[in-house]
Amino acid sequence: MAHLWRRMIGIHGYKWTTQYGLIYTEDGKLSGMAKEWQRGLTGITLDQIRNGFEGMTAEIMRSASAPWPPSWPQFRNLCLSKFDATAPTLDETVSVLVIASSRKGTLAQRYRHPLILAVSLEVDMHSLRTAKLVDARRMVKPVYERLLNSGWNDWPEHAHDDVIGLTHEKPKTDKAIAKAAFKNMKVLVH
Repeated sequence: MAHLWRRMIGIHGYKWTTQYGLIYTEDGKLSGMAKEWQRGLTGITLDQIRNGFEGMTAEIMRSASAPWPPSWPQFRNLCLSKFDATAPTLDETVSVLVIASSRKGTLAQRYRHPLILAVSLEVDMHSLRTAKLVDARRMVKPVYERLLNSGWNDWPEHAHDDVIGLTHEKPKTDKAIAKAAFKNMKVLVH
């Protein structure tokens, strides 16, 4: 626990000590907050803690608005998540999803990462595109976090195939057929 606490102080500085205090009390015992963290991280392996630090550091580097330092439940989730340094942040995911249908190109070009495609399959895309940003984040966040923890499928086979769009050519008309159809309509009406 002492190593984790020192590393958190090294990363977050005064923000950590202001929020969580020092690891030991004046009489050399674990502080109440350190005990809470210790209970919260029970069962987490050393490799998972490394994973949590990697995920936390990547999140800090990618997002200036990240709410750091994390609480122990947030850090525990990072430890248990399938960390992928290429995974987009929540804000990146929402931004891509909002404009994905209007972008041209393959699925891979429109969604940019298989995690974003996986999220798109589980949220109401119409509601997402018409929602305020705050509401869009709220809609995407639970799906995004669940997929980060459980994993997601890689690109489907057709993700890199060019999308064949509908052509906008006017259909060719045969004037003789059109005149005959109008003539038949006149007969039916009278």
